[in-house]
Amino acid sequence: MGNIFCQSFGNETVCVLIPATLFMNKSQFLEKLGEQIPVDLNKEETDSAVVSIQRFAAQLDLDAKSFYDSHR
Repeated sequence: MGNIFCQSFGNETVCVLIPATLFMNKSQFLEKLGEQIPVDLNKEETDSAVVSIQRFAAQLDLDAKSFYDSHR
């Protein structure tokens, strides 16, 4: 179901599928996330990892806005 959901967006998104359990903690979740996005989260503290992911997301947002503005 997750794959179908991700495919419905096409190339317009970065979709990450993380097999999680109820017992997964924040660090484990971030580790799995870091394996799937082009952000180096190895050996970072949890707060630093979150900031790195936020920067990555903000950069994607800026790239999308620039692309949209240049194709109007």
